[in-house]
Amino acid sequence: QFIIGTFIKASGILPETAVNLAIPTLFAASISAAFCLVYNLSSKMTDSRSPIAIPFSPIWAGLFASFFVGVAGNLGGAMQLLKSLIAWLKTGASFPPFDYWSPSRMIPDQIAITEFPFWSFLFADPHAHMIAIPFTLLCIGLAFSTLVGSISFKAAWWQQAAYLTLIGIVVGSLFAINSWDYPTYLSLVALTVIIAYFLYHQRVCLDFIKGAFWRVALILLTSYLAFHPFHSRFVVFNGGIHLSDFQTDTIHYLGINGLFLFLIASYLLFEIYSLSALSSVRPVTRLRKSLLLAMTVTLITTIAYMSMVGYGTVALLFSLSLLSLLLLVRRLATADDSQHYHVFLLLLILGGLGLGIAVDLITANNDIDRMNTIFKLYLQSWVLYAIASAGLLWYLTASLLRFRFYGRWLFSFWIATFCLLLISVSIFPLLGTKARLSDRFSTDFTGLDGAAFMTQAVYLDDDNPLPLADDWEAIKWLRKTAPNYQVIAEGTTEPHLYRWGGRFSIYTGLPSIIGWSWHQTQQRGGGERRIQQRLSDVKSLYSTTNESIAADILHMYDVDYLVIGDLERLYYPQSGLAKFESMDKYGVSKIYVNNSVSIYQISTSDAV
Repeated sequence: QFIIGTFIKASGILPETAVNLAIPTLFAASISAAFCLVYNLSSKMTDSRSPIAIPFSPIWAGLFASFFVGVAGNLGGAMQLLKSLIAWLKTGASFPPFDYWSPSRMIPDQIAITEFPFWSFLFADPHAHMIAIPFTLLCIGLAFSTLVGSISFKAAWWQQAAYLTLIGIVVGSLFAINSWDYPTYLSLVALTVIIAYFLYHQRVCLDFIKGAFWRVALILLTSYLAFHPFHSRFVVFNGGIHLSDFQTDTIHYLGINGLFLFLIASYLLFEIYSLSALSSVRPVTRLRKSLLLAMTVTLITTIAYMSMVGYGTVALLFSLSLLSLLLLVRRLATADDSQHYHVFLLLLILGGLGLGIAVDLITANNDIDRMNTIFKLYLQSWVLYAIASAGLLWYLTASLLRFRFYGRWLFSFWIATFCLLLISVSIFPLLGTKARLSDRFSTDFTGLDGAAFMTQAVYLDDDNPLPLADDWEAIKWLRKTAPNYQVIAEGTTEPHLYRWGGRFSIYTGLPSIIGWSWHQTQQRGGGERRIQQRLSDVKSLYSTTNESIAADILHMYDVDYLVIGDLERLYYPQSGLAKFESMDKYGVSKIYVNNSVSIYQISTSDAV
């Protein structure tokens, strides 16, 4: 939010308009970064000494990367459409309106958010997870450039240090933007630096260990020191992790990541089966064969047991991880520049699979079920899967066209399955967009002004109409009148959470006694007592008929302006609101009034 806020301040554009410029800017940055990354990866693979002659332009790979990262949905849209179709065939029932919300809640019976990038951009709520997406893609791009030789380990130490410092700054920014992303992408760039240095050094020895250590240490230190002012003031409530009490059913995980896992599994099977992947395997002796058989039986038994005890998704992802790790080791053992690109793709695959496994094993403390753990980590795995899948699709299509040892029918089946999945992930962008755009006070208005709805909208609070026009006029007046950092008092909608509360603080940017209590409770777990105290004080401020008590609350929180509108009249007794008319001796005076909103100024110098 700080980054977006800086651009808004620098440009002078009003926030209600600027936020509607920021969302498409982040979207454009994300799909552009995805395109450039996979386009360059594919171009490098074409130029390398690859045994596969790839006839397609890398532009196609880049376009699919943009689609997978920023446009594709999960399979929830297709599942929803299929259910409606079945109901229509059975009973003739008409198709219900498309529910754009349900694909973001793909795991039933659990509180879990399964957003994907397009859903976040479409919902247009500028949360940290969405703002971070283009920066995570920048980290992936720097990791890729490191692995393919943009940094020369033959260069002077200060040149290498400058490049690694840049990486550290980019990775470190993620902690300030969306701290959940920091461990994942720090691990990714650290691994790529270690692997790149290993490919340069060609053996593990003391020099390799020392060289890899100082390079990774420099990235780590830079990522922290560059943002030390942030870290010195950053407070985590109830940090840490614990063993997860919930797991994701395999069918639901496939509903979220089905297309990506199809391409990943296809790539792994193709690589293992192809002669090029097995050509340098040494002859298997009887002892090795026995050990391999024993390991295979043990692995299959372990996976079967995990599936039986409710860890089916972990078993699936663990199996794919082992295959990926096997191929990664195989690629690292081949002294060929063309292997670098496969190594990078395999690292992304392992990252996505590892995150999927982690979610079923651990949960962040103070989470609601696994809501934020799934939300943050599944979104990270989506980006990693999407970039890898775009590169895999480009490579697989060319490879399967060239090598037909699978048989024409199997190739046709693969193409048909991919096309079906591609159509399925395209349903949400088509139908979900229309449904989301219809979910407004009025669908007549089009434009960039995100506050224009208030001029005509009427909010229904339990069938109590709250016209918003007067609130908006008062908000505009307060914007022009109140200096920055002046504190306001406005009513809350307790015990209700999702209502019209906090509207003056939100649309003026001025601090209030208490913001939205649900976010405050979630994000300030260690301060719940103070949160409840502030909620109680706001209730007393507006409800009490004792002027002295109200004045004490106003001065305790250094309140400069107090708001009374239709919302306050709905949630607080008239007797409590009327007292402010006679509180002149406490420095409370009415300075603004319109049809339904009054604003009082509190002056401590006039208080007795």
